[in-house]
Amino acid sequence: KLLQRLLTDRRRSVNSMLLEGPRLVEAHPGEEGEQAKVKLSTLTQKWETLQLQAEKRRVNLELILPKAQQFQDGVELLQQWLISVEQTLAELRNAERVMMHLSEATDKAKAVVDEIQAQTAELVKIQKSADNLMEAISEEEAQQVQEKMDSLRIRCSVLSLSSLDVLQRLEQALEASSRCTSSQEDLHLWLGRIERELLGAAGAQTHSGDAVLCAAEKQRLEQAVVKEMAWFNNTALSLEKLKTTDLDPKVIADQLNEQKILAVEILQHKFNIEKMVKIAEIL
Repeated sequence: KLLQRLLTDRRRSVNSMLLEGPRLVEAHPGEEGEQAKVKLSTLTQKWETLQLQAEKRRVNLELILPKAQQFQDGVELLQQWLISVEQTLAELRNAERVMMHLSEATDKAKAVVDEIQAQTAELVKIQKSADNLMEAISEEEAQQVQEKMDSLRIRCSVLSLSSLDVLQRLEQALEASSRCTSSQEDLHLWLGRIERELLGAAGAQTHSGDAVLCAAEKQRLEQAVVKEMAWFNNTALSLEKLKTTDLDPKVIADQLNEQKILAVEILQHKFNIEKMVKIAEIL
């Protein structure tokens, strides 16, 4: 459009020069007139060539524009979807780390995996629109379009692998949480209450930490510490056993699964141990 506008702005002056040119040639016979004639011929050729090129470019751009728009719209929609799914996976990873709402998170992860697989069809559509666009543009421009497609394809592949990893971790965490005894859950809640009471007393500066805890609570805390230490020692032994290498694929698969479950159990006990350390610091 800018080129067309420039040509339109110059058309009157150029046409005027071309119209007056022959008269100037006639008015200056001899060598000077011949030079003016050559310049006039060159100007005419360049002007006609420029107009033809501008018109050809306009026609090409009108053909390219809808193809480019279709490709760009598809890319932008896919990029927005990718960002949304990446945020969802980040939330699901957090659910696995803090061991909360595992059942709901696992169901959501399964839905994300299915959604990513379904979105593959959309990637195929965008590739088709990219192919149509590349047929109508220069080789350099086509390379840029293909690079953008390659980037999208890699990003989708990484997202697919990440979603499968998150789902697997959540399923393992859910399995491990089912093995967690109610006493362990009760301990977590009890430690949380004791911590809040101690922090409240420390803030009010009304009682020392020892005064807040009754004898039964102190005894229960001591017993909990002993149990956690025993669990720690047993888990260390289990991990040592997993160091033994066996070339049997079934044994390796079982060991890998056991190790993953142990990792989740360690995470569960980690929260209780951290609370015990905080309570000890307050006391």
